[in-house]
Amino acid sequence: MPGYRREKLIDDDYMVVLPQAHPLARQAEMAVVQLAAESMVDLDVFGGPTGEVIDHVTQAAGFTPNYVARAEDHYGILAMVTAGVGVTVLPRLAIGDLPKGLTARPLVDPTPVRRVVLLIRREIEHLDHVEIIRLAIHRQASINRGYARDRRPAPKDAR
Repeated sequence: MPGYRREKLIDDDYMVVLPQAHPLARQAEMAVVQLAAESMVDLDVFGGPTGEVIDHVTQAAGFTPNYVARAEDHYGILAMVTAGVGVTVLPRLAIGDLPKGLTARPLVDPTPVRRVVLLIRREIEHLDHVEIIRLAIHRQASINRGYARDRRPAPKDAR
């Protein structure tokens, strides 16, 4: 992007969020093609990066998702999944505090990933307070790089 310095913060993979009682929750991970038979809740009412990523990987797997509901807020999406409306796919950073009764599994084959970056306007990058904020953001991103691969483990029989 002209006029900006771009710095990578983190690569964030996508997770399938589903009820713990769902049959697919016994698996350690889910292949994209397994979503073809699922009712899904979409975090993309008006078009956005998450929806584009999911559309791309489902097309690569040969199907169009069966969206039964949509919302722009991931908390609303999680409430719908908790209520049994369908399953959803969210970036890992969005699922830090899953509601009781939900679990998440890595999405694979293909594995979608989003790159989170920091853009700094070149005309202000020399300012001390901008550098302080930049360093704080990088510190937090380095902590998040080490997030647990799955905060809620698969049942023992699925490992």
